[in-house]
Amino acid sequence: MTPAKAVGGDLYDFFVRDGQLFFCIGDVSGKGVPAALFMTETKSLFRAYSSNDGTPDSIVRHMNKDLSLDNKECMFVTFFVGILDLKSGVLRYCNAGHEAPIIIHKTAEPLSVNQILPIGLMEDTDYVTETVVIEPQTTILLFTDGLDEAMDADNLQFGEKRIFNELNDAIQSGELSPKAVIERMTQAVHNYVGDTEQSDDLTMLCLRFK
Repeated sequence: MTPAKAVGGDLYDFFVRDGQLFFCIGDVSGKGVPAALFMTETKSLFRAYSSNDGTPDSIVRHMNKDLSLDNKECMFVTFFVGILDLKSGVLRYCNAGHEAPIIIHKTAEPLSVNQILPIGLMEDTDYVTETVVIEPQTTILLFTDGLDEAMDADNLQFGEKRIFNELNDAIQSGELSPKAVIERMTQAVHNYVGDTEQSDDLTMLCLRFK
């Protein structure tokens, strides 16, 4: 996580309960202190509802209702929640307007996600849980738009094509541990933007199912 200002509005979290990995990543609209406060509330709500609830859509639905109440600043959060069964590899997930995670195995492919509204906008938004089976030795990369929208001195974005080029190189070299993937992407973005001031918060979360 690299904030664009002294404080940022990106978030991620994860914990294991009953043989399942609960994880999330999110990006709050705006920057600075207001975004950071909204981010803190979002992260607290994720912990509260995922500790008692078993489905991604219900977690997101409850969070959305709370964040939509008295939201005078009209702030919102793009958000992704996943619950990975550590024995079977079954991944249940819910996407609320966030970038699709990338599944990295023999190839690098975006996870198929329903593009539903971010949380905090409309109290009655209906969210859905989707399911996929993850193969052993698969790496999953989640990120905020501070990655693909990172800009160089000419205001050109890093883009999805460069992300997939880097991941395909990682597949060829066999360097697919979460640490290696994060370090590769961090270096690639740094090389691309050079000394250009960071335009947005950048957060990446990477996991590997063994």
